[in-house]
This record gives sequence, C-alpha cells and structure tokens, in this order.
Amino acid sequence: MKANIIISIVCFAMFIGLLTTGANQFYLVHADYMTGIYMTAAVVCFMWASLFGGVVSLVFPKLKKVFAQL
Repeated sequence: MKANIIISIVCFAMFIGLLTTGANQFYLVHADYMTGIYMTAAVVCFMWASLFGGVVSLVFPKLKKVFAQL
C-alpha cells in the first residue's frame, strides 16, 4: 500500500507542476512553430495521464480485489 501512495504522490506532483507552470510555459516558448504545438499537446496529454495514473494507483488494491472475485 505504501508503494501505491508514493506513486500517486509522484503522479499528483507531476500533474500540479505541469498544470501550474509547465504546460503554459512550454506553450508560450514553443507555440510559434508547428512542432512546438505538437510538443505542447504531448505535454498536456502527459499531464492528464499523470492525474489518471495517480487516481488509478490509489484505487488499484480495491480494483484488484474486485477483479479477483470475478
């Protein structure tokens, strides 16, 4: 259970870091060319994936028990 909490804390920290300054700063610096726009989209996707990973890592033990009963 400790590993799940640590993983979720790391994922939430990445999400907060990218939400506050990361993605916005990346967009402001690199938005003037096409590759920068795609890289910004990748950073935003990574941001939301880290939020999803944090939530999943917290509920993983419960999901594991539910699927084991099936």
